[in-house]
Amino acid sequence: MRRNRAFQLAPRFAAAVGGLLLGFALYTAGAAAYNDSCPTDCPGNNARWPYGAVNWRWGSSINTSGYWANGFRLASDAWSNAGASVWLSYSSSAQSFADVYSAVDGYDGVNYWWYNCCWTIAEFNAYGNVNNVGDSIGYYTRIKQVAAHEMGHGLGMGHSSDSSAVMHSTAPTDTLSTDDITGINSMYP
Repeated sequence: MRRNRAFQLAPRFAAAVGGLLLGFALYTAGAAAYNDSCPTDCPGNNARWPYGAVNWRWGSSINTSGYWANGFRLASDAWSNAGASVWLSYSSSAQSFADVYSAVDGYDGVNYWWYNCCWTIAEFNAYGNVNNVGDSIGYYTRIKQVAAHEMGHGLGMGHSSDSSAVMHSTAPTDTLSTDDITGINSMYP
């Protein structure tokens, strides 16, 4: 249901930032290597954020007073209150962002993230697909589920085999389960 893609940045290009267009990352520095072969459900190879705040902002397409924006706000709060040593924090100057896109691609949401040579996550972009899940009250339950799931990927979480977890591939809920909380606290004690 979801897909993650990781991009490894050569150290000298670590400050360069790429863009995303309809599900394909278009990285501006030529040294970026596309990593699509994570052996254990991306994010792969133990990529992590440094401890502390993970800043994010709104993308250019989202209606900041719409249902998707509220879903991402609630997701940010839920993950931030999970007790881990990292948390999500809104900052208008952040590189990472939450946004929407519209595509007939079979996904309700996608997440892309970039990491440096030392497996430190440097940026994530979480997207909700308004083609599959509209931005209206009729879709609000699903919006919250997808937003929580994609923000979890933004923190470096992979999919869970627990069918009641936000991080299950079907994103069946917007409420963090014991498995989600245990997972984030295991990654960031």
